[in-house]
Amino acid sequence: MKKLLCALALIVYLLACSPAKQVAPARHIMVRDVEDTTTIVQVVETDFEARQKSDLNKMMGRWEVISMRRQQKTELENLSNVYFELKPDLTGKFSVKGSSIKFNSIASTKMGCDNMDKENAFFDLLENRVSEYTYKGDELLLRDGASNIVFECKR
Repeated sequence: MKKLLCALALIVYLLACSPAKQVAPARHIMVRDVEDTTTIVQVVETDFEARQKSDLNKMMGRWEVISMRRQQKTELENLSNVYFELKPDLTGKFSVKGSSIKFNSIASTKMGCDNMDKENAFFDLLENRVSEYTYKGDELLLRDGASNIVFECKR
């Protein structure tokens, strides 16, 4: 009986000291053993590029700007008949990385339409304040660095 208990205790001891079994990593988690006694778990987004392309594809196309906020603590200005279109051959540049978005050198016709101050403010905000984006349902929200909504856009 003593031999059986000793053998059982030895098996339990060996199992407790053996390296942890590698379980198939869950999505977005990578597990690796560094030493026999240490396991490091790193959270890695494995499908980041796929999600990034999906967001970029969702963002492409024509958007109606329904409101604009020129300064952080002011009310949103309701706009009508203001559109912009994101497309690969846009006259200007925009880049998306994660939830960040940056616009540079955006061109417009500057045809002297009514409300040129709103058009000028629109381009100034787009290039100098907008730094991130989120979606709320089918709306695109362009935000500043403090996550304040600068533009609300819809299809």
